[in-house]
Amino acid sequence: MILVTLPEFRKASAIYLASGLEILPVEPDESSFLEAIGRTGASRAIVGMVRYSEAVYWALGENAAACGEETALLCRFGVGMDSVNREFARKWNVRLANTPGVLNRSVAEHTIWLLGAAAKRLGNADASVRNGSFAPQTGRELFGKRLLLVGFGGIARETARIAHFGFGMRVTAFARHESDPEVLAQCGVERFVTDLEPVLPEADAVCVLLASTPETFHFFGASRFALMRPDVLFVNTARGALVDENALFDFLKAHLDAFAALDVFETEPYVPQDPARDLRLLANTFFTAHHGSSTREANEAIARATLEHFTK
Repeated sequence: MILVTLPEFRKASAIYLASGLEILPVEPDESSFLEAIGRTGASRAIVGMVRYSEAVYWALGENAAACGEETALLCRFGVGMDSVNREFARKWNVRLANTPGVLNRSVAEHTIWLLGAAAKRLGNADASVRNGSFAPQTGRELFGKRLLLVGFGGIARETARIAHFGFGMRVTAFARHESDPEVLAQCGVERFVTDLEPVLPEADAVCVLLASTPETFHFFGASRFALMRPDVLFVNTARGALVDENALFDFLKAHLDAFAALDVFETEPYVPQDPARDLRLLANTFFTAHHGSSTREANEAIARATLEHFTK
């Protein structure tokens, strides 16, 4: 028996139903999830972004032990592991897994779409048509602009390829560790740096593609925003916790030619960290609801990748 949280099941139900495995869709809230674990005796599950308490890890581990299994298995539908608790998993003998790589293109494309929406102020243009004002927006071209990718994993590499070879952007990549020069050339990266501060003032656009860890919490705060150009295009398709949203609000309010396009937020659904600093009230913002990886193609690939963990 494999429990699959309902939102994730719905993204690729045909793949799960055709797998030949015993799949049970369950509501993702903790009480429903725990009830299903207890009722079915399941020790294997596929989950989304909900953060579960220790009780879930204990229940999965207990079921595995009762069936004589070596470990329980909790698989993330996606790549990020910031919503699972590694300490609880170790304590209760729950093996963790995810599906890296299969969503790189979808998130990279979404990053580029958000960058384009910021450059052309598409949200404002759409609103003007809908409300009858029909006010054309003055945008910017991406060709020749300096793009800074903060993080250089698989998604960033795909983003670099699209930005450089598709739009003619001049790409700088930042990461903590050096990268292979051959990989950089294949991705169209003109410059690679391990020191972020000196290159922030040069960037016409900044795309956040870092992993979310305790060390990168609020990686972009007031001090780093202060280094950016007053007309920078700022895109985050990684994790909301990487950005101090209050600092971003202050920066955008003070620099109306800057623009932020966000797919992820510190609290989801979005809730302002400070009610007086609601990013939705600013005209120089554009939002999507954390669906950068949610395409038909990526969802099907992720579903197949999750199932591979249960058939090895």
